[in-house]
Amino acid sequence: DSVEALAAQTAISYGLVGNGATHRFFKSTNISTYKKMAEYMEENANNVLKSSNSIGRDAVEESEGKYAFFMESAVIDYITERHCNLTQVGGLLDSKGYGIATKKDSKYRTPLSEAIVKLQETGVLRELKKTWWTQKAGGGACLSKGTPALLEMGMKNVGGVFLILIGGSVFSTFLAFYELFVETLRETSNMVRNHMFKEFVI
Repeated sequence: DSVEALAAQTAISYGLVGNGATHRFFKSTNISTYKKMAEYMEENANNVLKSSNSIGRDAVEESEGKYAFFMESAVIDYITERHCNLTQVGGLLDSKGYGIATKKDSKYRTPLSEAIVKLQETGVLRELKKTWWTQKAGGGACLSKGTPALLEMGMKNVGGVFLILIGGSVFSTFLAFYELFVETLRETSNMVRNHMFKEFVI
C-alpha cells in the first residue's frame, strides 16, 4: 500500500501523463525510489505513459488490476466519486499549490489575494469542492452504492483496479476554479469600487 511496495514489485505496471507536471516531478527528484520508478517509466514509455488523465483512467479500468496510474489527489477524488471500481492507494508523494497569475505590480493582485483568503477562511472553497466533487455531475454515485471512496488495502490484496495518489490541491481542478474565479472577480469589483468611492469622498 505504498510507493515503495509498488516500486519493488513487477506484477503491476505503473505510469502517468507523459511530459506533465507529475512526470517532471519524477524526472527531477533526488529520492532513490522515485528515480528508480522514473527510469522504469522511461524504459517502458510506450506502454505506461499516457496522453491524458482520462486515457490513464481507462487503462486502469481495462487492466484487471495490472496497471496503476499516478495523478493529482484532487483529480483522483473526483474520479473515485464516479467510477466505483477504482480506488486510491498510498499517501501523497508531493504537495503543491496553484494560484491566479497577474501582471507584475497589477492593481488587482492584492484584492484577488484578499478575496481568495476570505473564500478560504469562510469555507467557501471547501463547500465548492463538496458541491462539485460529491453532489453534482455524478458525484456521490459510489457512496450511494455503499462503496467507500477510499479503501485501505495492501499491495497483495488489491482485488480490482486502483489509482495511486499523488499530491495536488483544490486549485488544480477546473470546475471549482470556475466558481472561485467568478466569486473572486465579484469580490475584486466590490473592493475596487469601495476604494474609488473612498478616494472620491476624501
